[in-house]
Amino acid sequence: MAFRELEQIAACALDDSRASCDKLYVMDLETLVNDVADVLKQIDAAAEPFKGFQPGVGPYGEPQLLKLVAAKLGMLSGYEAGVQTKRTPDILISGQWALEVKLARPFGDNGDLRRIGL
Repeated sequence: MAFRELEQIAACALDDSRASCDKLYVMDLETLVNDVADVLKQIDAAAEPFKGFQPGVGPYGEPQLLKLVAAKLGMLSGYEAGVQTKRTPDILISGQWALEVKLARPFGDNGDLRRIGL
């Protein structure tokens, strides 16, 4: 995992008595996006069908898919503080990121291109 090291200047300025005031580790956006993409590929490759649909991530509803994503992210190094699904934000990575996710499906379960407006 790639982490950027940042100084906690603002936090220390507000309370200089804090013992851990010297450094803060923040997961960068590129790392997060790559980890989410890798987890989605893993879930898709597992080929577990959702309900009666074809295997893969396509048929999952947003809450069901994000629950799987959060569980798999939570097993990765760098996510030890916790990953949870919520109503808002969709995924909360404790102390790091709050994610709002929207699924895009240009194809139905039968492979036909749906009418989509982008």
